[in-house]
Amino acid sequence: MLDKNDIKLTSLRLGKSETVIPKGGSEKLSFSVAPSNAGNKKLLLQSADEKIAAIDENGVITAKGFGKTTVTASSLDSSNLSAVCSVTVVPQKSEKLCQSPKKTKQTSVTVSWKKVSGASGYRLYRYNKTKKTYALICETTGTSFTVKNLKAGTDKYFAVRPFALVDGLRLFGAMSEPVLICTRPESPVVSGSLKKKKAIFKWKKVSGATGYEVYVKKNGKYVLQKRLSASKTVFEKNLKKNEKCVLRVRSVIKADTAVLCSAYSKTTSVRR
Repeated sequence: MLDKNDIKLTSLRLGKSETVIPKGGSEKLSFSVAPSNAGNKKLLLQSADEKIAAIDENGVITAKGFGKTTVTASSLDSSNLSAVCSVTVVPQKSEKLCQSPKKTKQTSVTVSWKKVSGASGYRLYRYNKTKKTYALICETTGTSFTVKNLKAGTDKYFAVRPFALVDGLRLFGAMSEPVLICTRPESPVVSGSLKKKKAIFKWKKVSGATGYEVYVKKNGKYVLQKRLSASKTVFEKNLKKNEKCVLRVRSVIKADTAVLCSAYSKTTSVRR
């Protein structure tokens, strides 16, 4: 009868042959051996470069520095089995983009993001939500970029991806979550008329607008009178005899990280 200690391993497999881990992160590498009744199923786990990634006796890989290396699992019996997993250490995932309302215009928008530790640069992408595809806009070493030549009231999704430059090779971190970024809408063109005792102000729907704000002049100042949804392009006000209503309207568009308003329309007035 064969002694258990004489039964050698015939198979050694890792859960994956390659993995990508952000710097500072960790991942447990799974493995399996056969047969189950082998005399010595212990494994020696080693990293080819512990400055990039280290692995402990439990199979936990810790990402320490940007680059590529391998970890190897080797049998400790006389079977001489081994298995290798390629490890790439990349920058941490970028946080969501944001936009600055002060730097947002009708035809351009400035997007920014937080610096990722150790990143050499970033790539900014436009995201197509329908097709679920990304189109490269630019590569930059900064943490902001102004996208130009857009249309007023445009809403687009953007995302950013950091990278580390190692020996001329770009090692990319994960893509940030896509964020809806908008340009400022155009101002409404308002017309006014009197119908019986009522002042009626109308304007055409503004492209991209998600709503409107109506400001009425009271005691020499314009005061917000009403907020309207995108489908409402009429404001009415009952007037007393000889009463005059003076107002102006602005379009509003809501992005993921900002609420943007157009310039005010020209002043429009109606007198009874």
